[in-house]
Parts: sequence; structure tokens; C-alpha cells
Amino acid sequence: RQRVTDILSVDVGVLHFQRQEYDKAISILQSCYEFYTESNWDIIGCQLLELFVNCLLKCPHLQSLSIDEEEIPVSTILSNSFLNLLASSKEAKVQWWDEFLKTNKDTSNNLVYPLDNLFEVNISPTLFLSDANVYALDLEVNSKSIPNSVAVNGITLLLKNNKDELVTFELADSVDPTIYSGKNKFLLETTCIIFGTFEFISLELIVGETVFSKEFDGFKSGEHIEFQPLYREDNFEVLVQKPGTVHLGMNTLDIEYSDVEDIEYFKMQLTVLK
Repeated sequence: RQRVTDILSVDVGVLHFQRQEYDKAISILQSCYEFYTESNWDIIGCQLLELFVNCLLKCPHLQSLSIDEEEIPVSTILSNSFLNLLASSKEAKVQWWDEFLKTNKDTSNNLVYPLDNLFEVNISPTLFLSDANVYALDLEVNSKSIPNSVAVNGITLLLKNNKDELVTFELADSVDPTIYSGKNKFLLETTCIIFGTFEFISLELIVGETVFSKEFDGFKSGEHIEFQPLYREDNFEVLVQKPGTVHLGMNTLDIEYSDVEDIEYFKMQLTVLK
């Protein structure tokens, strides 16, 4: 009975579309393509999604749609739909990508889209120094569905240790922020250095107003990285040790620092646990 109802709903939605009754077709086609996609009827779901998108494009007066009792901007729905078509369609990829870029300029978009649908990523677990006191790692991004190159506004990798301390790697300023078709290599850097083991929490690629996001399972999947001291001759280093001279009634420490350049001022915060 459910299957018959779904087929009848599709027929009604398509009939509304053919009659150019786009407002009536939108609500029916939206639920239909979601049902068939979630049921792994990808070809039917993709065709219904194309009809749904065409209905939205022919209704410029619509500003938002109510989904799960929440008003979602049409620009966000279109961007998400174009990316779904890009990920599932074997043809017309250039068309859907161009349509996405047009709607992605809308500042009300605020779309968060699964990164794995369009990209394959590999994060190197090996840390190195890209500059004095700057820890870095390599990120490989394989663009498996995007037909043309695109500039990214930023790349952020978030890590966390067992004390819930966070470290964020960002795309290096010296790197070309463009994703080309095929494999790409990016340099991510951080100046927040905390020694120990950190798990991957999330990776975000920002394109226009859209965030392509990937969540990690952390230690469960073995996706972690080890922060260890890395040495370079132009590093700024600080050594905290017991003082050579004891002052009665005072708790003191000696601090030694070294740098290849003259330093007039630096700020240091030292936390002591009893």
C-alpha cells in the first residue's frame, strides 16, 4: 500500500509540473525524492530532485520553505540540491556545479554539506616545522566530482586531547587556496603547541557561503596525531628551572629564553598545580 501511495504521489507531482502548477508540485516532489533517495532508488530520486529544483527556479517569489517546522531559505535548499545532483549524477556535472556557484553567493545560505560526498581526504599524521615555532602537516584533497577548479575561503582541522584541550590547524597563507580537478595537496599550520596525543575531531572546507564538513570518530578509528618537541635553530625556546639562588620566604623560578633575534618583550603564562 505504501508503494502504491508513493507512485500515485509521484504521478500527481509530475502532473502538477507538466501543468506548470509549480507551487503545488514543490511540496509533493520534495517528499517523494527524499523517500526514493533514502530507499536507495537513486536514479528515480535524482530525476525527481531535478523536477523539484526546476519548480523552485520557476518560483522566484518563494523565499523559504518549511521543513521539519523550520523555515529554510530557498537559496540553501537549492545549493544543497545542486550538490546532491552533482554527487549522484553522471552527466551535467558542469551545469549543476555552475548553478551551485550562483546560489552560493547568497549570504543567507549557511549550508553545511557532507565533505565526503564530493571529496576524498587524507591527513598526514607526520608533523613538521614549516617555520620557527609553527607546526604543520599535509592534507591531500581529491576532488572526485567537481568538474572545475574552485577557490576555498579556508580549511580548518580541529583536534582534541583527553583533557579536552583543542588545537586548530588552518590553511597556510603561502598556499594557493584553489582546489583543482584530481588530487590537491595543502599545507595546514598551527602555532598552538601542546605536547601529547590528539584525536581528529572535524575538518572543514569553506567555499563561498558553504561549509563542507567531515566528522571523525577520533581514537576509535585510529585517526590521531602525536605532538612531540621539534627543534629548529631559529625556534624561540623557554626553559623553566629551579633557581640557582634561594630567597627566604619566596617561591621563585629561573626562566631562560633564547632566540636568534633580539626580543624586547614577550608574554608568558605559567600554571602551577598543587
